[in-house]
Amino acid sequence: MSRAYLPWLILFAATAGSGAAAGKLGNRWGTPPDMSAAAERLARLPAECGEWQLVDERPLDEGLIEMLQCAASTNRTYRNRSSGETVHISLIVGPPGPTSVHTPEICFSSQGYHIDVPAERRRFSTTGKPGDGGAASPANEFWQTTFAPDNRQPDRLVACYGWCDGRRWLAPDHPRFAFAGAPFLYKMQLAMKISIESEKEGDLCGDFLRSLLPALAASGFYTD
Repeated sequence: MSRAYLPWLILFAATAGSGAAAGKLGNRWGTPPDMSAAAERLARLPAECGEWQLVDERPLDEGLIEMLQCAASTNRTYRNRSSGETVHISLIVGPPGPTSVHTPEICFSSQGYHIDVPAERRRFSTTGKPGDGGAASPANEFWQTTFAPDNRQPDRLVACYGWCDGRRWLAPDHPRFAFAGAPFLYKMQLAMKISIESEKEGDLCGDFLRSLLPALAASGFYTD
């Protein structure tokens, strides 16, 4: 495993672990058919979307899979062909209880980061048009939080995350209650380091989602 990839895996692993203890719903009698079908859809995550290209893919740690009761999961790194910037995406699917409760605000604050810009809800359409939201289709919602390292280094960390029960992506205030009773739940989490230089180039997290979401919708991954 490369040193460049390791910090992302550690951060996601700790985030996942912090939430798993808060809510555990077991599949004692095997994986339900709906969740099995949802797990198979992870294979539809594209290798390319817009200017972003897959450069690395690794499985989630087996201990975390058991802890979160994931039916399927993937950790990927994409690189922008034009800018060279990278984004790490972790996508899991599992029971709504453990899948809905862990957020990066809790974990990253214990990993040498503090919240620099509090979470804000962002909206993206699946039309591929520039800008957030849009009238052509219902908006997908994600939380976005910016973290700064406690050692006062210039690089910051931006995390975007949201949940999906098979329809559009949502960022509710209380996800555990919002998705109670769902047969399965996806959670997508993006993480990228933002340097002073890259901040001047624009909204990297938004650029990636505006490329990814239309591709996922076109693949039949979910219905918006």
